[in-house]
Amino acid sequence: MELVLLLLLLGIILLVEKLLLLGPGQALLLVLGIVAGALALGIVEAMKSRLTRPHLKLSSDGMKSCTVRTPAHLLGAKLCTETEAYYVRIKVTSRYALGYIARGCRGYLVRLEHQCEKDTKRIELPDRIPLSWAYGQGAASQVTDVAGAVPAFLDVVHTQKGDGRFFFCFAACEPDRYVPLKEHNGEFIFTLAVTADNATPKTRKVKFTWRGDWQDFDVEVD
Repeated sequence: MELVLLLLLLGIILLVEKLLLLGPGQALLLVLGIVAGALALGIVEAMKSRLTRPHLKLSSDGMKSCTVRTPAHLLGAKLCTETEAYYVRIKVTSRYALGYIARGCRGYLVRLEHQCEKDTKRIELPDRIPLSWAYGQGAASQVTDVAGAVPAFLDVVHTQKGDGRFFFCFAACEPDRYVPLKEHNGEFIFTLAVTADNATPKTRKVKFTWRGDWQDFDVEVD
């Protein structure tokens, strides 16, 4: 850092000396040329960043695209019973990257708002809890790469046939204060954030209206 500052100071001194030797018109042209070169360099760097830096997009095409019905397995004390489940998820893609991949993508629940009925107090829980990527196992459930328009899906909650609760798709231990919420009907608003090692984080809100049955719910993406 000190070497860079020294070289910059030396360059300024040489530039001042050069300006003193030139006439007013030549000095003005030299200054204008330096300014134009600096602006052009800034524009080139901005365009390079725009074209090569991935841009995350969190989206959903409505209820059908953000909910998936799938077979599931209910693990009991002795038996593994086949059942069915619905997963609520958000689609994540990488745009404008000319083949560059958004690397090290992670999804988080950063805020949860809940209201049982219209006249009840609204519960707000600011947090930062890792969520699971769909179809991932182990470390792959928490971190993934997103390549261009090939989407990755971030799971938010899921329901299970025969159970009156819904379940959070946390990739970490579930905080105790979230446990009783799974048995409450009402409106839940999840604020989600997706980060990447080489892209700007993006956020999106998902409204989940739960009515206490595994098939009876609505989903809206803001």
